[in-house]
Amino acid sequence: MINTTINPAIANSDSVKTIVDACNAAKDKVSIEDLVVHGEAFPHSITTYLQDKHGMDKYDVINLAVNFFDEILWVIEERVEQVMGYSYSTAHEFTEWLTGAQGDYLDDEPVKHSALIGAFTGNTDAIDAAFLFYYSAKKAA
Repeated sequence: MINTTINPAIANSDSVKTIVDACNAAKDKVSIEDLVVHGEAFPHSITTYLQDKHGMDKYDVINLAVNFFDEILWVIEERVEQVMGYSYSTAHEFTEWLTGAQGDYLDDEPVKHSALIGAFTGNTDAIDAAFLFYYSAKKAA
């Protein structure tokens, strides 16, 4: 992993620390950005490292992936709800859109990826821009 900044709000999370460790140890240079944008689908090298070095079985790895991704979505929901002043339901709809749970009806992958990486790194401008993109598209629909 190449000098990635970690959002202080999640930097001390056990799941984040474990994943960062796994990325640093991966022989095939898996970037944290790749993991963030691909959600809960870890590459083989990360899964193998977690199983070998941390004694995890495949279900432990899945739980770790879910917890890791939940940390990122929590940052996004908090940003939309607390800082931007929108309701929890709007924040939740936005995170559903980011994860593809609402379907991909726009050419929006770069915007989604930017927001997810922004949540991990602490780049709130990326979250804000993605939310405004989403909200504008939703109002126009």
